Amino acid sequence: MKRLLVWGVLALLFLGLAAVLLDIPVIVEGYLRHESFFQGKPTSYWKQKLADREKNYDMALKEFQKGGPAAVPVLVESLKDQKTTVREGAALALRKLGPDAKEAVPGLEEALKDKDGPIRIQVAKTLFEIDPSSAKVVPALIESLKDEKVRRPAFDLLKQMSREGKPDEVLEMVRTLIQALGHKDEVVRNQVAELLFQMEKTKTSEPLTRALRDKDGMIRVQAAEILFRIEGVATPFVPVVIEALKDHREEVRERAAVTLGRMGPRAVKAVPALVAALQDRQVKVRGWAIWALGQMGSGAKAAVPALQQAVTDPHEEIQEAAALALKKIQATSRRADKP
Repeated sequence: MKRLLVWGVLALLFLGLAAVLLDIPVIVEGYLRHESFFQGKPTSYWKQKLADREKNYDMALKEFQKGGPAAVPVLVESLKDQKTTVREGAALALRKLGPDAKEAVPGLEEALKDKDGPIRIQVAKTLFEIDPSSAKVVPALIESLKDEKVRRPAFDLLKQMSREGKPDEVLEMVRTLIQALGHKDEVVRNQVAELLFQMEKTKTSEPLTRALRDKDGMIRVQAAEILFRIEGVATPFVPVVIEALKDHREEVRERAAVTLGRMGPRAVKAVPALVAALQDRQVKVRGWAIWALGQMGSGAKAAVPALQQAVTDPHEEIQEAAALALKKIQATSRRADKP
C-alpha cells in the first residue's frame, strides 16, 4: 500500500515537472519579447489558453477573474492578438473584472477600432461598465451602426447607456448623437434619429432645440423632424426645414422635402417653397418635393398648376410622381368640399 502511495506521489511530481518543463520555452520567449506576466506566465501563454475554446478558455477566464488587477496587463496585450477568439476572450475577461480593470481603459479605447464588429460591441460594453465617462464609446457605436451585423446590438447598447448613464454623461451623449445627424451615411443618420426619438424627452428636447440653429443643414432638418415627432406639432419647425430646401447640398434639400412630406397637412405653409423646389436641378429633389406636395392633400391646391407642368418633365419618374400627387390632392379636395 505504501509502495503504491509513493509511486502515486512520484507520478504527480513527474507530471508537474513535465508541465513546468513544457512551459519553459513559452516563459523564456515571453521574457525575450518583453511580454507582461500573470501567475508567472507570459501573455503568449494566456493567449494559447484563450484560443482553446474546448479545453482551456473557461479556465483562463476564471483565473483572470481571481487575479483581479494583476491580470490586466496580459489582457490588454491580448486585445491586440490576431485571433478573434483571443481578443473576444480578453474583452470579456476585462468586463468580468469590472472596476478592477480601470487601468485597461486606454487599451480598450484603442480596441474600439477592432475590425471585427462583435468584438467592438464587447469592448464598448466593457468600457461602459468600467468607465462610463469614456468619450470614445458613443462615437465608436455610432460608426458600428453602419455594420448590418452589429447594428442592432450597437443601437441597443446606446439606448441602454441613455437610460443608465449619469445626467452629465447622457447630455454629452445626446450632443454627440445630434452631431451624428449630419453623418455622411444615411443609414447612420436614420438610426441616430430613431434613437433620439426613442430617448426620454426630458433628455433630448433642449439639445435638439439648440440644434435647430446648427450650422449644418442636415442636422437642422433632422432635429426639426425629431422634435415634430416628439411634440406632434409642425408649426415651430417648418421654417427651419423650408430654409434647408435652399441648402447647397443635394442630400440636405432631399431630406428637407422628405421631412415636409412627413409633416403632411400640418406643413402647408411650405407649399410655395416646395413649388419652387420643383425647379431644382437635381431629379431626386424634384421628386421628393412632388411627393411632399401630394402628402399635404387639399392644402396643396395652389401647387396644382406647377404639378401639371411637372407631368411634362423629361424624366419619367417625375412625370409619374406628379400624376400621383395630383390625384391625391384632387381626391382630398373633393372630400373636403363635400357638405
